[in-house]
Amino acid sequence: MSRVLRLTPIAVLALFSLMTLPSRTAEAQILNRLKKTVAKAAEDETVNQVDRMVRGKVRCVFDDLECIRKAEESGEGAVLTDDDGEILVNDDGEPVTDAEEGARVAGKGAGSLKPGEGAWANYDFQPGDDILLYDDFTEDEVGDFPRRFELIQGNFEIVEWQAGRYLRATAGGILGIPLPNTLPERFTIEYSVHLEHGNAYVRIAPGRAFYGPKRDYQGSAASVQLNQAGLVSVRGAGPQTLTPFPAERVRDGIEPVRIQADGEHMKMYLGEKRVANAPNAVFPRSDTLFMAFSSASEDYPILVGPIRIAGRPRSHTGYPVRQRQRPHPA
Repeated sequence: MSRVLRLTPIAVLALFSLMTLPSRTAEAQILNRLKKTVAKAAEDETVNQVDRMVRGKVRCVFDDLECIRKAEESGEGAVLTDDDGEILVNDDGEPVTDAEEGARVAGKGAGSLKPGEGAWANYDFQPGDDILLYDDFTEDEVGDFPRRFELIQGNFEIVEWQAGRYLRATAGGILGIPLPNTLPERFTIEYSVHLEHGNAYVRIAPGRAFYGPKRDYQGSAASVQLNQAGLVSVRGAGPQTLTPFPAERVRDGIEPVRIQADGEHMKMYLGEKRVANAPNAVFPRSDTLFMAFSSASEDYPILVGPIRIAGRPRSHTGYPVRQRQRPHPA
């Protein structure tokens, strides 16, 4: 009997532990579920709030110049995303609409720097706002030659891909781009290119230099080749300044080209990288520009994206952006 009495407290303690352990475990599980539920609700509310704030806005990758510009011109406005399409938000949880802030939030290192500072030291492109010509080929039929241009030599047609239009060259040649007025002393030219063949290039100049009759131009031409870009000298006039770059930039995608001029001073950019900076370019002003294409074929086509030509006022501001697109359609 005494042995039974001595064992009873131990048995009671064991029984108590067995009774309370499941209860505490269940309570912990319930608390964990509650925490997850609250966290999920907060996350869902944040997502819903962001969705409400971006409703009706155009979503643009933070460095897509063409998308941002079109969104602003349409009056809808743009909200910026990262390269994977996720909406960028600032420290207050608000969608980012400024390209420079988008670069900072996306972790690209631009921070609060302005063009010409820090990592953007060689990118000071300032797009003109007195538009002389803008053609995204949406007024043309797919398969047609663009109606606003002049055919001099070659094979060209409009193609459609991913809701956009492109001019495709399938033979070497040259076309004219008539302007409503003579190109001013201060101007910008913007377009995008895709090249595949090792000898391919796209060059733009104010005279006929490379194909067709009356090839009497002497001066500078803006040139994009498969692995270098910049200004080339035509018939010994003007400087030669070319910068190498990885060929896949124009072979695997469509790369933006930007040119800005102030008198004889011309700069040229491939994406955000400056590839030419010439204080003595020879680029006579005319009312027609000529775009030449080399080594294009059905197997190695050349694509040119929307073309924008504009005059630049004396005072203008810009911001660093980079348009990124994918390879051409089959």
